[in-house]
Amino acid sequence: MLQLKDQPFEILNVSLDDSRAEARRTIRTFQSPGIHVWDDVSSDASVAKLYNVQDLPAAFLLDADGTIRVRNPHGAELIAAIRKTLAGSTTSAAGG
Repeated sequence: MLQLKDQPFEILNVSLDDSRAEARRTIRTFQSPGIHVWDDVSSDASVAKLYNVQDLPAAFLLDADGTIRVRNPHGAELIAAIRKTLAGSTTSAAGG
């Protein structure tokens, strides 16, 4: 399991399932790391609207500043994006 605690990034997973119970089943099925949000798209402040969710499942790799680094990363692409984000944060910390 990928450990995200104390890392300069976060993975945000957005669920638009019809119910909270369905969202929980999806989370258990896919076991995606990171933060999971069950969204009510009827709200003007919905996460789906804020992040322009167009495909499901929706996931975002966010850097320490909250910038979206990769949309819908999975498998090897997720690992490569995390490594790139970590390398960038190390460079920024050393240079700044």
